[in-house]
Amino acid sequence: MRSAAHILPLLKPYEGKEHIYLYNQGVGNIINGILLTHKKYQSEYDNIAAKFKCRTAAQTGKNIWEFLKHNINYVVEGDNKQYLKSPSAIIATGKTTGSDCKNYSLFTGGILDALNRQGSKIKWCYRFSSYNPFEKLPQHVFVVINPDTANEIWIDAVLPTFNQHKQYYFKIDKKVKPMLIGLSGIGEDVVMATTTGKGRIRRYANRNSCNTTNTANTAA
Repeated sequence: MRSAAHILPLLKPYEGKEHIYLYNQGVGNIINGILLTHKKYQSEYDNIAAKFKCRTAAQTGKNIWEFLKHNINYVVEGDNKQYLKSPSAIIATGKTTGSDCKNYSLFTGGILDALNRQGSKIKWCYRFSSYNPFEKLPQHVFVVINPDTANEIWIDAVLPTFNQHKQYYFKIDKKVKPMLIGLSGIGEDVVMATTTGKGRIRRYANRNSCNTTNTANTAA
């Protein structure tokens, strides 16, 4: 079984640093923060992705899920601080401060995307979901292989079973775009933007959510 002791030496050393880059985030900013963090650590995931590869996409997903389940404690982060971590930070803090669904998803998506850069053809997305029938804003994120097909594989290490389908009421699927742009706002607000599939820029600003927080940090 893959262990933190075998994977961590292949990554840049965890330095314990925090970089706050997002204030007053709404759900759009949190989604964008995950996509930006995904892009930032692509080269790191390139170094470890092959350790999780298996013959099928389903088995590869299970390898990732099992690694997270056995090496990274699930911890719900407080309302005043949330972290978007590098892969080394996710692993190094796995048995201390642990990680939440955002970093479980970042690790999973990071591995799958790196495998695609190395020749695999795994279709996947980040799925942001709401379990409240009266609230469309997401409270959770996980990774789906084969999205919007009859053969979806759900990778959610928060849940006790691999490919467990906990039914939600609303979802937002986000695939990694080839181009991602960060725009600085004025004062205390930070505005993020992504390019859409039609070449237009979609802007996310200070939208409120019942499940968002005041600061987001990157840990490297």
